[in-house]
Amino acid sequence: MPILYNFYGKASWLTPVFDSNGFLQNYFIVSAANPEIAAYASTLYEALRAYKTAFKRATAQSTAHLSKKRKKRLARSNECSRKRQVIIQPSHSY
Repeated sequence: MPILYNFYGKASWLTPVFDSNGFLQNYFIVSAANPEIAAYASTLYEALRAYKTAFKRATAQSTAHLSKKRKKRLARSNECSRKRQVIIQPSHSY
């Protein structure tokens, strides 16, 4: 069952992927706002890293047409929101 999280300041669905025997195989993370932004990996840490990369690529593509002045304002706005967000860090206990 998918669980809604706030990863990197964005509403995101985390879905564990199980095999036919019910064992956890992978993690799938998808943006709640844009389902084209998604990541899939065998560990939560790898999935989060891939998800962050997917967000960076999507942001880079969506801001490619903006002027330099507009990009600076957007960057300042993102810095302010980063200070307020909570980033969920995976635990490394086994």
